[in-house]
Amino acid sequence: MSGFIISHRKVWDNPIFKGNAGRVGVWLWMLQSAAWKPTTQVVGSEVIEIQRGQLCVSQAQITAATGMPRQPLRTFLNLLEKADSINQRSTKGSTKGRTIITICKYNEYQAQQPSANQQATNN
Repeated sequence: MSGFIISHRKVWDNPIFKGNAGRVGVWLWMLQSAAWKPTTQVVGSEVIEIQRGQLCVSQAQITAATGMPRQPLRTFLNLLEKADSINQRSTKGSTKGRTIITICKYNEYQAQQPSANQQATNN
């Protein structure tokens, strides 16, 4: 994986994240793990279509990657969903146990990178 994500400092002012670096870490992990362009992902014997701003993961994968225990993770994901920051959709069939998480406003959080022929500007 290469590239970068954009993270605004005001994330620390959001009541969901304030004083909780673990939650910020999981949020940043989800941002960097989300597809930055439409793609397909093979999960088990299924091919899943993933759109920009989505990721298909299990809670066990998030726990392994971030160190956040399962119950605090469930609480955090539910808080994000109630705040309209994410949508969660369970998968079925051979991908059972996975969730497609859509990061709402992903395009606002992650502005498109300038094309190769655009010159960078300094502020």
